[in-house]
Amino acid sequence: MDSDGFVKRGLVRSDLLRFENIEGQDRFNVHIEYRVFIKDISGTEIVGLKGQEIVFWINNDDTVEDYFPFEEYWIEGRVLRGEE
Repeated sequence: MDSDGFVKRGLVRSDLLRFENIEGQDRFNVHIEYRVFIKDISGTEIVGLKGQEIVFWINNDDTVEDYFPFEEYWIEGRVLRGEE
């Protein structure tokens, strides 16, 4: 077993949920889903699918001015036993 834990993520999909133009500033509300593999230092492994919403504020030159990620949440997940 490795002495360090790690997390691997892989994007599965992204969807535009909403577009708004508020006082001349474009805002995009995006939903993402990604596969996750987590292994902690005890050897416990967690695999599953997580989701998150993120709001992006876009400048007039199409660059991201700021973004606001919301809390990640589990869509599905499974805990695997670690090494005994």
